[in-house]
Amino acid sequence: MSIYLFIQLPVGKNSEPNSQVQWLHWDSKLGYSVGRGKAEPSELATIAQPHSHSINILITPGEDVRSLKVKLPNKSKAAMRTIPFQLEDQLCSKLEDLHIASGRVVDKQVCSLVVERQKMQQWKTFSEQCEINFRHIVPDFSLLPSTTDIGSLWSDGERILVNSAAFQGSLSVLAYQHFSATFWPNLSAQLDFYSAGDCLELFPREAIRNNTDLLNVMAQRFSETPSDTLINLAQGEYQTDSQSTLQLKRFFAPAIAFGLLVLTLLVLSITYNYQLDKQNEQLKTQMVSLYKVLFPRDRRITAPYAQMRGKLKNSASDSDQSFLTWLALVAPALTQHKIKLVNLKYDTQPNVLKLQIEASDYNALENLASAINQQSNAPLSATLGTLQKSSLNNSVTSLLTLKPALEK
Repeated sequence: MSIYLFIQLPVGKNSEPNSQVQWLHWDSKLGYSVGRGKAEPSELATIAQPHSHSINILITPGEDVRSLKVKLPNKSKAAMRTIPFQLEDQLCSKLEDLHIASGRVVDKQVCSLVVERQKMQQWKTFSEQCEINFRHIVPDFSLLPSTTDIGSLWSDGERILVNSAAFQGSLSVLAYQHFSATFWPNLSAQLDFYSAGDCLELFPREAIRNNTDLLNVMAQRFSETPSDTLINLAQGEYQTDSQSTLQLKRFFAPAIAFGLLVLTLLVLSITYNYQLDKQNEQLKTQMVSLYKVLFPRDRRITAPYAQMRGKLKNSASDSDQSFLTWLALVAPALTQHKIKLVNLKYDTQPNVLKLQIEASDYNALENLASAINQQSNAPLSATLGTLQKSSLNNSVTSLLTLKPALEK
């Protein structure tokens, strides 16, 4: 990643909810800023859009964060869990009201940043307001240049930010004057001085780098420092997703929808196959029943479809078995008179085909029998049994018996 977006929150009375903040785009490959300015929170999302894949860093005022050190017996996780309790004596707030982020253990010492949870919640609200996900939240003093031997101090005449081995944080002018001799007995040898304007009388005149742009210095420091050496306040419950995760989240909803679609299709397929299997069983049962009706003398039914096909094939070639021929002659008449075939039974000794039929009135059934008997080329005769009227659906049923014409 070569582009960083830095947003610096204002201090004190200037930190109103809708107050303007400084922003800066830094290109780490080029080594300088590629854009900066001031904007209201509602405008930051538009500013961040041209570099949507950048790493976003929120720089908070050092006045809101305390930097404290504790000594550990070792680097174990158990030892790290004791840090809050070791810090408790140095803090005036309850531990449950504080957010503590710790750095790496160096020579059995670890530096921790402490901030009130209320402040963390305010910064989280700011992140939501400007619609920017900050991967890093760092106090301004921690981004001043610093080495093991030499730290840095920056001031605009009112605020004094310090990052050194002896002390990290924000000091007032009075506090600096009171503690400077204790923390830094030899100022010029232990600190590099930066000022926002002209040289300040408070600091060694020959050592001050005046007219220093603090945001530019912090951006350069962050881009040149391994991220694991800086303490990130965005830890634990305040940890934000990485940019790659955010990009993946864009596909979560379509992926979930696709997964639900696949699952739905799978369930429908299983249900459909189950229904087909059930229908196949029903059809097989019906075919066995029909086979028993058509060929009552057969006792062994192992493959009803194949057996019925063989029987029908033999009946088609046997002059004494006229089942298919009779059906071919009767079928058009059934359709013409709008008669429903309910059931049938065929016997070969003698050849008799009995059809249980249903019509809407008596005349339709009588006309059917008459039409079959009047066919000049029909080698069969039709006899209509007792006509029965159903009270359920107002239909008329009867048994139509077909025999060879010679037996009329």
